[in-house]
Amino acid sequence: MEATYNDTVVKTTAAGNNRFLMMCGKIASEQRKSLLVTAGGFLGLCAVLGLWSGFFGGAPAAGNFVFYLVLAWIACSLVASLMFSELTRKEGRTALLMTPARAADKFLPRLILVLPGMILLCALGYFVYGYTDILMMGIRFDIWTDLYNPFANWTESDTCTFCSMLAFFLLNESFFIFGAVNWPKKSFLKTFCLIAALQIALSFLAWGMFKVGLELEVYDPKAFLWSVVTIMTLIATGITIWAFIRFKRLTLV
Repeated sequence: MEATYNDTVVKTTAAGNNRFLMMCGKIASEQRKSLLVTAGGFLGLCAVLGLWSGFFGGAPAAGNFVFYLVLAWIACSLVASLMFSELTRKEGRTALLMTPARAADKFLPRLILVLPGMILLCALGYFVYGYTDILMMGIRFDIWTDLYNPFANWTESDTCTFCSMLAFFLLNESFFIFGAVNWPKKSFLKTFCLIAALQIALSFLAWGMFKVGLELEVYDPKAFLWSVVTIMTLIATGITIWAFIRFKRLTLV
């Protein structure tokens, strides 16, 4: 009996893995062109901006890195908002929802592309941006510099900053993932407006707390920062799970 149960578990797990891999292959086959255009377009834009910066003597530095982070944030948000672009068309919606696979098998491959996939693409894009900047600056001014390394002289404070940025990235992406499921048409614009409205509401709330004399006393800044990072990560996880639940409930109508 125990052997039969174990065999059943192994077969079920293998079948689940096969469905997941088949769904990944299906997405790669159907959206190969759009994926290549997106990746190539982003890397091409990084190369153009790097050449432009180097042409005017802008050596890789902290300011350039901050500019690149803003560019990467826009790219990641836009890609996340297009996570379920098929839902904007009736034929695409029918094909997606009628595909004989679990909701998780349809959702997870796209989530992998949006989160770790975009992180890897943006990391590669920074090298393209930085080295084209160095190349153009060297050709035009005969000045050859090193690529700015934001991880040089790493300290504990930098670890806190990095984790804060990562938590904010996950929170930001979760909003756009949720928007991609709930309003696929003009998802980026609608989600951006939602985030702006939330920020305005929170600003008014903070202003109201300040006016009535409510003050937040922080006795341990490090513990407070890690608490904020943890809360943002949990909220991002909750919003992503909510988006998945909403996706499971989608209908053809």
